[in-house]
Amino acid sequence: MSHGMPRLNVYGRVLIVRRVVEEGWAPAAAAESLGISRATAYKWLRRFRDEGPAGLADRSSRPHRSPRRLAGAVEQEILELRRERKLGPHRLAGITGRPRSTCYAVLRRHQLHRLAWMDRPTGRVIRRYERDAPAPSTPPSTASAAAPATRRHSMT
Repeated sequence: MSHGMPRLNVYGRVLIVRRVVEEGWAPAAAAESLGISRATAYKWLRRFRDEGPAGLADRSSRPHRSPRRLAGAVEQEILELRRERKLGPHRLAGITGRPRSTCYAVLRRHQLHRLAWMDRPTGRVIRRYERDAPAPSTPPSTASAAAPATRRHSMT
């Protein structure tokens, strides 16, 4: 997932590369014209030289590896206890000896964090209201639109 409001989108990255490589601008001047730091300008120029146009695309910020992630066997133990005993993360933490935040993270990762979503006898997740598209919105009724606005509090 890319940044929500990046300083440079793909067009801006192409623009800075074009200004420096094709038009002969100094990287500092090109950076100043786009409102970014020189380090950012050099970063995009380096990526362009190393990878070509593909280097200017958005990248995921997800780490390549997570060396301290919980072992698969421990995750399965937490999930089995959840399905068998229907316990929350606080009680699972006491049984497994892991922090409750870890137990909760495992349950979230496997979409088992809501007991209300589980079938009590089987422990399987049941999504009750899945639809392909949201229901069409209905126009507001004229009765509610005609009602006068009421004051919630008075200013004194």
